[in-house]
Amino acid sequence: AENTGFDIKVYVTGKEVYAAIAKKSPLHSDVDEKFIPLTPELRKLTLHVGKLFGLDIYGIDVVETPHGLAILDINDFPSFGRVPRAVVRIAEYVLHAAKHAERKRLARMERNRRHSSTGKRNLFLVDSMKS
Repeated sequence: AENTGFDIKVYVTGKEVYAAIAKKSPLHSDVDEKFIPLTPELRKLTLHVGKLFGLDIYGIDVVETPHGLAILDINDFPSFGRVPRAVVRIAEYVLHAAKHAERKRLARMERNRRHSSTGKRNLFLVDSMKS
């Protein structure tokens, strides 16, 4: 399919889709790199990719064709070099994810503690002496 001369790079941390950069396509050397607006269609496609592949920090490369957007590449940890505040965004997301995981772990421990303190125990009796 014919593309417009741009490869679009989109970056994500968690559910935050925050950069769309149009780069020169190898097929169109006269096109410069620039930031472009993130369309609802591109945002939806990008989040769908993350959900399908279980990704939290990732990027996709897309081209626009006469038939719609086409995904060229999925990067599970792309180069965020040209993305404003990328280091801060990634660090904030990692800290948030770690705190969330810790809260879940503590809640699970508390449930287990409450369950074991009720005196209810699963006992498995094995009568290996009977023939």
